Amino acid sequence: MGSVKLPLKYNERHIIKLIAAGNSIKEIAEIMYLSENTVNSYRQNLLKSTGTRNTDELVAFAFHVGLLT
Repeated sequence: MGSVKLPLKYNERHIIKLIAAGNSIKEIAEIMYLSENTVNSYRQNLLKSTGTRNTDELVAFAFHVGLLT
């Protein structure tokens, strides 16, 4: 994992938690009243800002830094 830019915004933390819970991009979009493109943009920005390469690493990172309890 590369350089990390924290703290994360509320929507970013919420999206990580929803991803970790097994929700798809479509499901997250419906839950948060956002478009799928917006959710996917958040996900891509999260990967970049946390230095992770994929969703599995993103969830592991979130768990490691205490975002998932």
